[in-house]
Amino acid sequence: MEINNKRIGTYQMSPCCNNKLNIKREDSAVICFECSKCHSMWVEYKSNNSSMKPWESPNIDQMFIASLKVRRKNQADRIITKYENVLTQGSILDYSCGTGVFLEKLLAQGFDAYGCDIQSPEENNNDRILLIRESWGLPDIIKNGGFKTLIMLDVLEHIPNPEVFIQRIFKETTIDNLLIKVPLLTGPIGFIARLFSQFGQSTLMDKLLLVGDVSPHVSFFTSEGLINLIERCQFKFESRLNLPEVGSEIVDRIRSDNMSLKNSVLVRPTLALGGQFLAGISPIWADTACFHFTRNG
Repeated sequence: MEINNKRIGTYQMSPCCNNKLNIKREDSAVICFECSKCHSMWVEYKSNNSSMKPWESPNIDQMFIASLKVRRKNQADRIITKYENVLTQGSILDYSCGTGVFLEKLLAQGFDAYGCDIQSPEENNNDRILLIRESWGLPDIIKNGGFKTLIMLDVLEHIPNPEVFIQRIFKETTIDNLLIKVPLLTGPIGFIARLFSQFGQSTLMDKLLLVGDVSPHVSFFTSEGLINLIERCQFKFESRLNLPEVGSEIVDRIRSDNMSLKNSVLVRPTLALGGQFLAGISPIWADTACFHFTRNG
């Protein structure tokens, strides 16, 4: 079914490939569009009534945070090893850095690095983390900071109109390098989620892809879709690093108070083994990857 331009205001053509969008799914909460060329997906929420901040989400507990930090640290080591020559080219900004897991790794290895995020004031006690007052903003301290490399780890999929944000990076900053890590719709988790959807299990798909979370994903990229989107914003694709140890996250995403799966004594061990299997094959078939782009011209 082809998109009706009168029903939706944000997109008429896909921002990744500038091709027609097809409605993949629609319910009372969301409309999911799919690019007819690269099959990236874009989600529009019909309402957003939550007044909660991301760190107040009921789905974020200590177990989730602990396992997330382990994954992020492992991924940080791999990214730094792969892109050390990029990171030594000048000042680094870790955009939407959260608690600063990656930033701490950079500083420990002697890189000139800063982070930025929207955090509750009492949590932001690191003088290397710049506070952003506006969601997805580019304050003057970023525009005029002389940063050469911008790192966005699990960030771009949250930003409405990501192509507009990247265009602003090109036009308004001195950034020469982009290191962008996103979950891939073509990875194992994306494959399983879309399989659930085809069999009418949209709730499970939403849980796996974080649709409708307090800090929801609004873009679901294929590799082709991400590269096309960034290159349309005047940055050139250079390389890609597949990241393992992500498949185990499937356990955390399915775990929820409103799903009976967690009550089965067989489910959690099965999910854990399945997660380890997915993590093992992810160097070839990756749930997530980090992409390097350079300023074009």
